[in-house]
Amino acid sequence: MPNDLKKLSLLLVPACAWVVLNLVANSNWVAADEIESPNFVIRGDNLSAGAGTGSSSSYSLTGDVNPFSDLSSSTSFRQALGYNPRLQSFTPYPAALQNGNDYYDRLRITIDPSGNPDDTIFAVAISGDNFTTYQYVQSDGTVGGTLGTEDYRNYVSWGGGSGSFILGLNQNSSYKVRVKALQGDFTETGYSSDSNEASTTVPYVSMSVSTSELSFGTLNTNSISKTTSASVSVNTNAYSGYQVYINDIGDGLSGGLYNGVGGLIDSNDQTLVSGFEGYGAQASSLTASVDAKYGVGGDNVGGLTISHSGLFSNTTAVLSESTDVLFKATMAPTTTAGVYTDIIYFTVTPNL
Repeated sequence: MPNDLKKLSLLLVPACAWVVLNLVANSNWVAADEIESPNFVIRGDNLSAGAGTGSSSSYSLTGDVNPFSDLSSSTSFRQALGYNPRLQSFTPYPAALQNGNDYYDRLRITIDPSGNPDDTIFAVAISGDNFTTYQYVQSDGTVGGTLGTEDYRNYVSWGGGSGSFILGLNQNSSYKVRVKALQGDFTETGYSSDSNEASTTVPYVSMSVSTSELSFGTLNTNSISKTTSASVSVNTNAYSGYQVYINDIGDGLSGGLYNGVGGLIDSNDQTLVSGFEGYGAQASSLTASVDAKYGVGGDNVGGLTISHSGLFSNTTAVLSESTDVLFKATMAPTTTAGVYTDIIYFTVTPNL
C-alpha cells in the first residue's frame, strides 16, 4: 500500500443462492410364514425394502429405505436417506453473508436457526468459486481445509442475530457459504443451499489538506506570528487505523524557515519568546490522537525536522477524520531580512 503524501508550502515575508427435494419411498408388506426356532422368530421374512433408483442429468438418487442408507449426492445437492428421518435436524435456511464496512479480509455471517432447538450446533462451508472448491469455517472464525467437531457451534456462538466474522479471506474476492445442522448422533443434515454472494474490498487510505499555502505575513521582533489552520483529513478502512507523519525541507539539512541564501530560523521544540528566533507547529483534533510533541498550546510549539515525526493517529477505521495544524514563528533583531519559506509534507500510512 503506497503512502499518501501531501505538500504544504509556507510563505512569509519577515522583515519587509434454495433447492427442495421430495423423496417418497414405499415399503410393501407381503404375508409370509414365520421363521422361528427356540431362540428367535422372524416375522414377514419377504419384506420388500421399497428400494428404487431415480436419475436425471443433474442428480442420481437411490431410494433404499434402511438404517444404513448411503449418502446420495451430485454437484448440486447432497441428501442423506434413512428409515427414521424424524430424528434428523431441520436443514438450515441459507445464511446471510454481509460486508457492511468495506471489510477487506473478512465477512459477517448470520446463521438462521431454522426452527432447530437451542442445543443444535451448526457447521459452515465457504467457497470463492461456487463450491467447485471449498473450505470450512473453524472455531476461531478463520478458514481451513478440515472440519473438526470443535468447529460445530451453537447459534449463540455463531453470534446470534448479530452474526460473527469469517476471517482471513482474500482481498477483493466474492464468497458464498452453506450451513448444516446437528443435534446429536444420527441427526446431521446435509448442507443448506447457497447463501447470497458477498465480496471483500481492498484496503485503502487517503488524505487531503484544506490548503496548499499558509502565510505568516510580516514577522517582527516584538510579537509572535501564526498562520491560519490547515485541516488535514484522513479516510481509511484499515481496522487498526492509521498514522500521519510530518516533516519539512528547511535548508535541506535542518528544519526551519529558510531564506534561500543562508538565513535559517531554526525549528525546535520550544516556547516561543518575542525577540528570539523560533518556529514550530501545533495540532488539535476532536477525535484523532495528536502526538504530545505537537499537542501543545499557548506559545509552545513542536519542532519540524527533515525526517518524519508522528503528528496524529487513530487505532480504528475512520471516515473524514480531521486534525487542525497551524504554525507559529518569531524573529530576532539579528535575523537577516528576506523572504523565508518552508515546505511541509504530511504522510499517512494505514495500520494493516
